[in-house]
Amino acid sequence: MKENNKMYKCKKFIYTANGIVVPKKIIEPKRLFKYYGCEDYHYKSFMGSYLYTSHPYNFNDSIDGSSLLLNFKNITKEKYDKLWDEVKWEDEENNPNNYYVDKLKDFEHIRQRYYIFKTKRIGLVSLTSSPLNILMWAHYSSEKGFAIELDTQILKDNIKNLNEDIENFSYCFLGHIIDLSLKEEIYPI
Repeated sequence: MKENNKMYKCKKFIYTANGIVVPKKIIEPKRLFKYYGCEDYHYKSFMGSYLYTSHPYNFNDSIDGSSLLLNFKNITKEKYDKLWDEVKWEDEENNPNNYYVDKLKDFEHIRQRYYIFKTKRIGLVSLTSSPLNILMWAHYSSEKGFAIELDTQILKDNIKNLNEDIENFSYCFLGHIIDLSLKEEIYPI
């Protein structure tokens, strides 16, 4: 991330003004941890051996899963039209001027439509590879709950095998970076 003419760097990722440069392969952890608070529904999910999935709207961090993370700034008219066909309501026509009107508003309309279309049927679970993750402890257990350890491979197998109604599932890293170091050199971006 370039801020105040400096670039911030993490051991695994380099954040730039144009996006995130990510290594091609992220090593999958053998175990993951789920943090819980002391509420009854947390005990019920633990005792019932299930993970409750949340819609991004329900996250305690308003930026996690936000449509603001979608960057449509450099979208072409062709790509816009293709996206419109994907996210339009039934029998809705794409006005040829939609692209130009939406471009003046930083593509807010297509970004919101795309976000709603892509997230209307998803649920997310926040897990960590660290049994001592202070941020997860604070956010998910209110500093007085508990954490459980999950075997990553068994978890992935169970998601596929025990949930016939799930059309798709993906396992991906969406994390907060804690170990940032400030680089003294300034790199043009």
